[in-house]
Amino acid sequence: MSKLRYIVPVVLSAAVSLYALAAFSAQSVSPAPQAIVLNAVPIDLSVRRTTKSHGNPKALPHRFANPALLGKVKAELAAETESASPVKSQRSGKPTPTPTATPTPTASPAPISSGVVNPVPFAVSFQAMNLYDGGGYVPPDTTLGAGGSFILEAVNAMGAAYDTSGNLLVNLATTACTTNSSLDSVSDPRVEFDSLSGRWFISSTTFSPIGDASWDLLFSSSNDPATATWYCLIISTSGVKNPDGSTGNFPDFPKLGINYDKVVLTGDAYSQTTGRHGSVSYKLQGAEFVVINKSDLVTLAANPRAAFYAPNQGDFAIEPAQELTQSSTNDALFMAAVNSDVSSTANLDVWTISGVPGVSTLTTIKSALPIDTISYPPNAQQEGAPATIDTNDDSLLDAAYRDGSPGSLWVAGNDACTPAGDSATRSCARFIHVSIGSSMAVDQDFDYGDVGTYYYYPSVRSDSYGDLFSAFTGSSTSLYASAYAAVQTAGSANVLTNLSIFQAGDSPYTISPPRWGDYSGAGVDPDDASVWLGAEYATSIPFLGSYWGTAIAHAQP
Repeated sequence: MSKLRYIVPVVLSAAVSLYALAAFSAQSVSPAPQAIVLNAVPIDLSVRRTTKSHGNPKALPHRFANPALLGKVKAELAAETESASPVKSQRSGKPTPTPTATPTPTASPAPISSGVVNPVPFAVSFQAMNLYDGGGYVPPDTTLGAGGSFILEAVNAMGAAYDTSGNLLVNLATTACTTNSSLDSVSDPRVEFDSLSGRWFISSTTFSPIGDASWDLLFSSSNDPATATWYCLIISTSGVKNPDGSTGNFPDFPKLGINYDKVVLTGDAYSQTTGRHGSVSYKLQGAEFVVINKSDLVTLAANPRAAFYAPNQGDFAIEPAQELTQSSTNDALFMAAVNSDVSSTANLDVWTISGVPGVSTLTTIKSALPIDTISYPPNAQQEGAPATIDTNDDSLLDAAYRDGSPGSLWVAGNDACTPAGDSATRSCARFIHVSIGSSMAVDQDFDYGDVGTYYYYPSVRSDSYGDLFSAFTGSSTSLYASAYAAVQTAGSANVLTNLSIFQAGDSPYTISPPRWGDYSGAGVDPDDASVWLGAEYATSIPFLGSYWGTAIAHAQP
């Protein structure tokens, strides 16, 4: 792994003011944030790996909201922030459901699409990074972007740039953007290509040691990821005062969103506690996020201006949207979350952030929109193995926005549904579309499921013609975990019209724990009429056994 040339991390003051987001009905306004000063520096990512290592896979303790812990911490958060909630936390002595149990929907399920027979046309598809390319960690957190004539994938500890024929151009040590690259544990990358500036952005989190905890943001000097100079921006959270009075957290499950004038990073703030005998535990302190002046990043300003919203901002796993059509006439950046207190919810929270740090006043408004109930999915069955694959929870996993009249916001996540003609609850891909104009309205809200099949970790992007694209994984007792592409053609509603496997799994996934996800990838091609999709599949190597791989496909409607 390459060393930093130099780095100047900025630690948030221990006197950070706390902002508690009050309970809301339809709409609420977040208080003013804390202004912070940052320093971006050039960094060397030039790792050129030509061979694959085949060490033992390691279970990376990122995405701390794992199936066992997630129900507990979300119940605690609900008990502290939603006093009117009928759900009890584990501290009350009442057991908390976990996503490994088959959920019982609390309302009629969303409309369910099934029986799709039309294939997705692929211009090209190829195998991409795998367990060993990504540093030997599980799960992979498959993310990608498309820009210029390049595809950039980031998985765990590494990134890889490809040309549009699928040829590998360069490997990048994305985890070099941290305070101490030889010591720190870095994970959860997200990749976006900003078409307006022609720059790449890669975000991740440093979660250990807590003294180095931070958001880490890489951004390029050009659209060529192989030849660009990369800059590193560290936003430390090690000095943040948490709602319970403790100091320091790490932003788990970090998300990245970009619009015309802002870059937003969100995370679920976890603090660390060490017991008398050295045992380490983690506590969810709530959501936090930072808003950065994008122009300062693009122009390589010495001190990019930013504003920090300390925990607890409410919600869980807030997903900022990538804006696909950027206009100077609309500086609103949208975020979304389904704030399920334990296992299900019937509200979609849509956040609107306006203003620019250091230029104009920032305002943040959260609107609650009713949706059909979204619930924890069951774990996914697979061919050839009794072990099921973790599907985590029902948090949102991806979001994309297109400006217009009205604007179009798509979000996607995992859900529990019973497909038409099925007798069992499956994990399904959930898609929600919000029309945004003078008001907001949910005008599509549906699951995709098939009899006997489990779908999980969907991504979402749309093209300029209104076609929806998604990548996700699917498996069943007669199907190894495979990479899927799906399309909803323009003019259709509450349905997927095309579905194809672009990389079939060939082995059962037997790594323990059976972590998967936490995302699939999607990036709009520069032609704005097609999308590059990335997803995970199960495979194996003789004598070494099971591992995950990723594949990338160029999908057309």
